Amino acid sequence: MKTPILIDFDGVIKLGNNPAPDAGEFLNFILENNIPSYIISNSTLQTGKEITQFLVDNKLPSKVPAMTAVDATLQYVKEHYKKVSNIFLASVSASVLFFVTNFAVWVSGIYYPKDLSGLAASYTAAIPFFHYTLLGDLFFVTLMFGSYELAKAKYPQLAEVKV
Repeated sequence: MKTPILIDFDGVIKLGNNPAPDAGEFLNFILENNIPSYIISNSTLQTGKEITQFLVDNKLPSKVPAMTAVDATLQYVKEHYKKVSNIFLASVSASVLFFVTNFAVWVSGIYYPKDLSGLAASYTAAIPFFHYTLLGDLFFVTLMFGSYELAKAKYPQLAEVKV
């Protein structure tokens, strides 16, 4: 199998919110010449399916597979961890901070009235920032678990250590 070329999505296929001027011609050339390739993105705010949907929506060839940082992370976790639920729970449990801190802001009474509408307003105001918390938690928990697994692969004696 030939080594595929990697095509950056943002700045090569997509400029701003629009397709690059020659993106369609470029993708057609790749497909017509059977050049193995992948569209990649380091974005944590979209998936490969969303990249493919962008191509479809803009009438661009969509047969070139696409993968983002989110897809790569999830694929790695699925392949290397028997208990993906442990990583998910570690990521989500760290998000308890979201609920605790916003509750504390409401209790302080400085920004929101001390009633149910104030509590709801406190959490509602924080929602736009919550997905960054989840993505950051997922990234760093995966990094920590992944680093340990890579270290175990390089130094098998670590697998024998009981903590």
